[in-house]
Amino acid sequence: MTGMKLRVLLNRTMCSLTLATAVALVASAPVSAQSPAGAAGFAEMSVHDYLHRDIILFADALELDEGQRVIVESLYEDYRSTFDTGWARTQQRFTDMRDDLKNVDREQVMSMVLAPFERWEQERDEIRRTFEENVKVILNRRQLENWPAFQRQMVREKSLHRGRLSGESLNLFHVLRDLRLDDRTLMDIDNVMEQYDLALHDALQQRNEALAESQRAMLNSIRTQEPSLDTSRLQSEIRRRVALRDVNDQFIDYIADALPPDRGEEFRANALERAYPRAFRPVPAVRVLREAERMDDIDSATRDEIVAIREAMLDELDGIAVRLYQSIRDHEPKAKMNRAKITAARQTGEEVERLVDPSVRIYRERDERVNEYMTQVRDLLGEEKFAGLPGSSRWLPQRRVHQVDGPPSGTTRRQVRDAQNDASGSSNPTGVSGSQDRRDRRNRNR
Repeated sequence: MTGMKLRVLLNRTMCSLTLATAVALVASAPVSAQSPAGAAGFAEMSVHDYLHRDIILFADALELDEGQRVIVESLYEDYRSTFDTGWARTQQRFTDMRDDLKNVDREQVMSMVLAPFERWEQERDEIRRTFEENVKVILNRRQLENWPAFQRQMVREKSLHRGRLSGESLNLFHVLRDLRLDDRTLMDIDNVMEQYDLALHDALQQRNEALAESQRAMLNSIRTQEPSLDTSRLQSEIRRRVALRDVNDQFIDYIADALPPDRGEEFRANALERAYPRAFRPVPAVRVLREAERMDDIDSATRDEIVAIREAMLDELDGIAVRLYQSIRDHEPKAKMNRAKITAARQTGEEVERLVDPSVRIYRERDERVNEYMTQVRDLLGEEKFAGLPGSSRWLPQRRVHQVDGPPSGTTRRQVRDAQNDASGSSNPTGVSGSQDRRDRRNRNR
């Protein structure tokens, strides 16, 4: 093999290595490793499984006293030092093998390149386990009893965000935390939260193992240079993603029903908005109508009509949001499989038809209905008053005009973009659920 050919091969190998080592990072580590999920590149292999900020979680979840916290911080510094030394040693192993690559054929190069990093994954896992065992030594009996719950929390914090479906990455503990409930209410729902903790962890472990299986298959494909799509494996991964999403969806209702009615509805609205923002995020029109209701230069009869229009619009959009929610839940798993088949088909020259997202039609319907309600308000106030409302510009007539020879004279790029979005239905997908204060805060940021 000539020097030039070797350099070309090594360059190609290093490009593949960026992906391959990221795959190995998660693939070889068990669920309990809590390593950074969804690694996107070679640099991720140097990321510590535990970070400085995680020491706060140790202290809070295990209720460490001051002396224990000092010891944990010292153990953590030892952990980081050992980790960094191991990673440096891995890099050196890779550097040292470069001369050996000159004497091997193409098929052996990838295996040799990957070997130091696969070995590092085993070392890394052992370094993490040693740190955890050292921490457990200093815990008392009550703290040791809390260790499994703490480990479940760490798994959530480290890997829940790897979701690809709406609702899959939702953490209802965070939604509940942000409600700032009193201690008595939290005690009343302690049982349902414990059930959620266990159910979520089980589904999360299953999902993470499916991802590890997928990543192992991808690594093997890179190693052998024989790309392939394992449909059954991908279907299994998608099923486990759906199962995790379903746990969150079910416990949104369980937790909301366990709370006092007003706080339960607030919890449900906030959770759905976080899980399915495309369906439940507030529409900008709500803020415009509320601004119209607060106008000083309108009479009470006009104000009452605006209130009636807003309430009618919200009622109708609530129903549309539910349809969007159902459409998203049904379409996303199918779309994920469809995209994988399309990618695989490109390698063989085959053609796979892309699935049409049915929610696009519902978005267009929603936008049309909003436009009709806003037209009613514009006609009621008059165009001059309506134009003075913050955020009303997208519903002024000239913002929706499309001319063959271009937009009207003096039309801004923002106006053109809004007009195109109105016509295509591709504007930011939004919904109407959530507390009114939350709607107002979000819409003021637009």
